[in-house]
Amino acid sequence: MKILVVDDCEDLHLIIACMLAKAGGFELHFAASGDEALEHYAKHGPYDVVVTDFDHPGSDGLQLAEAMRQKTPKQSVVMFTAGMSDSAVRSCRKLKIPVLWKPCDFQALPRLLKATMAAKKKKVVKKTVHHRKVKKGRGK
Repeated sequence: MKILVVDDCEDLHLIIACMLAKAGGFELHFAASGDEALEHYAKHGPYDVVVTDFDHPGSDGLQLAEAMRQKTPKQSVVMFTAGMSDSAVRSCRKLKIPVLWKPCDFQALPRLLKATMAAKKKKVVKKTVHHRKVKKGRGK
């Protein structure tokens, strides 16, 4: 799973790398700001999941998510933050961006990432099944 982590705290990059190394199966890329994240995205994206703090230099996490989704509408994003306003939390819900609050236990982030990917795969399967049902219905 290819992941971009966006946070201006380099110590947190190390913590996230440790959290995900134990779980295994993650290719990590890191950025310290919204601008740096967009540069990474242009070179290496899209990612399976973008994990972003809400508050970092440049664009905030929501602005970053919206910019990435303009390029890749189904880009999965997870907000990993210590604090946001109520309106930002509502915006995350509206944009279907899960929020994981710092600090969290070491299993929370890998679990959330795997659940995000599983949900993404399930939607693809549902669309395929639905499409097949429509075709069968027309032939009768």
